[in-house]
Amino acid sequence: MEAKRLQAGPLFNNFGMQFSAETIISSFIEHNLHPDLNAMVPSVLINSRNFVIALYDVISDMLLVSEEVQWRDDLHIIPSGVMMLWAVFHHR
Repeated sequence: MEAKRLQAGPLFNNFGMQFSAETIISSFIEHNLHPDLNAMVPSVLINSRNFVIALYDVISDMLLVSEEVQWRDDLHIIPSGVMMLWAVFHHR
């Protein structure tokens, strides 16, 4: 399998290794607790303006990482970013 380099923003570049490791570990723990479920568990890396979502598939050994998504700027909350966060936080 060939690895593909991500073109991520500064948030992922600063914390990407730790974030990826935590996403993988969390997915393995969830899979071991509930082996009958084949769902990927989302992880969110967030700061005051942007966020990144990651999902790891234990069965296929595949890590999916989003691009940075802006959820607010200097003066306003960005509805599309907030809706994406809401969807991730309410994922089951």
